[in-house]
Amino acid sequence: EELILGQKMSKTEETPTEIANEIVDEVVAPVTQAMPPEVEDMSGTGYLKVITRSGENAFPEPDVFVRITYAEQNGDLNFISSGTTNQNGETEIFSLPAKPEFLSLSPSTDNSKPFVRYNIESYKDGYFTIINKNVPIFDKQTAIQNIEMIPLPLNFSGDKTITYEENENPSL
Repeated sequence: EELILGQKMSKTEETPTEIANEIVDEVVAPVTQAMPPEVEDMSGTGYLKVITRSGENAFPEPDVFVRITYAEQNGDLNFISSGTTNQNGETEIFSLPAKPEFLSLSPSTDNSKPFVRYNIESYKDGYFTIINKNVPIFDKQTAIQNIEMIPLPLNFSGDKTITYEENENPSL
């Protein structure tokens, strides 16, 4: 009894990547360490704000955990950033690595895109996890991603993830 009472419980601080994996690791694949995506030129900065709503967009949905990842060509996910929505269902504005603005000012001849694609995962207990794949982020632009949070039916035992694939404009 003295040994049990005499022991001190030490708690190590978790990194943002560990926290992000812990919260949603049963829903999607865990991600690797926090680092910007490795693509040719990431000297720009784009911005992203996530707005979550429920009830067919009638009500703001607070306390939604949002995780932003970047998928490499081999499928590995890199954690970029995370946050939680406020009482208005809005996240902070995330700063994300982006390709420089000049790439979007003229047509490309090599099929490269003037933006970087990110994945946004929105998770809250009692709701489907919403994954938006390939959300384009441009340098010096703020993207607003509206997400409809859908409550889980009582005693639901199926897939609790809904994935939306972003379509890009073929002229970009």
